[in-house]
Order: sequence, then structure tokens, then C-alpha cells
Amino acid sequence: QLQAELSQQRQVIQELQETRRLQAEESESIDDKITKLQKADLGLGGALDSAWLCLCGALVMFMHAGFAMLETGSCRAKNASNVLMKNLVNVCAGTLGWWSIGWALAYGEQHGNGFIGT
Repeated sequence: QLQAELSQQRQVIQELQETRRLQAEESESIDDKITKLQKADLGLGGALDSAWLCLCGALVMFMHAGFAMLETGSCRAKNASNVLMKNLVNVCAGTLGWWSIGWALAYGEQHGNGFIGT
């Protein structure tokens, strides 16, 4: 009877040690949790920055279309296609300029100069 009780106690101790080991593996330190939250915040900030940039880009395109209509309405009918083509070239050149230079100036790495990038 004593050996049966001893083996039962050993089994209980072994189960408790196993539970304790699993708890120790699952628990994260507070620093790990803070790091995860900061990474999630940066991901959300980047997503919101991109969404804001897309919205502003769409508004600029609508602005160009509206200004093209204003200019076309202010000139003679024979010059309307030239005015619209001028506005289309303006949008294309501005888009290529933003793609090639503007993005790097606005969102590029700083490299310690404090002027280019964010």
C-alpha cells in the first residue's frame, strides 16, 4: 500500500512538473510583448500612410481633370484638344517625376543628413 501511494505521489509530481514546463514555455516576457505591439503599430502606421497617399493621389488626379475642363472651357473649340493634351502630358510627367525622384525625397532613408527622407 505504501508503494502504491508513493507511485501515485510520483505521478502527481511528474504531472505538475510537466504542467509547469508547459507554462514556462508559453509565457512571454513583457519585453517580447512590447516588441510585438510596436511592430504591429508600425505595420498599422505604414498601412495608414499608404492609404492616405493613395487617397491624396486620387484627389490630385481629380484636380487635374477638373482644371483641364476649366482650361478647355476657357479657350476656343479648335484649341480644346491641344489644351487637353497639354494637361495629359503634365500629369504623365508629374507621375514619372514623382516615381523617379519625389518618392525618395519624401519617404527615403535619411543617411544622417536630415534633409532627404523622413
